[in-house]
Amino acid sequence: MMKDRGYYALLVGLTAAFLLFATGFFAGRSGVDGTFRITSEGAAPVLSPRQGAAAPVNINTSNAAALEALPGIGPALARRIIEYRQQNGPFAEKEQIIRVKGIGQATYDRIKDLITVQ
Repeated sequence: MMKDRGYYALLVGLTAAFLLFATGFFAGRSGVDGTFRITSEGAAPVLSPRQGAAAPVNINTSNAAALEALPGIGPALARRIIEYRQQNGPFAEKEQIIRVKGIGQATYDRIKDLITVQ
């Protein structure tokens, strides 16, 4: 019975490690401070697991991948942000992101210190 537990623990550990490598979790790691870089088409905010975004994400120029790096912004909201600025022009103030369907005050409060319009 104890052999079975060890086997399953090893199997779970190896599966978790494989999934982390397969998703590229370790691929972008750099430095000993635990920071990592998410890159896609040149718009790459530098993120730290401890500190959040080091540089604000420009919601007027960032691509979907950079927008999705923000907490609470997934593919659908990133697409809506891009569509909104294509239809209405650039955001004059970062608070205007609330005009995008699906982004309310709670989401804005989470990202307001991580975004810019400049």
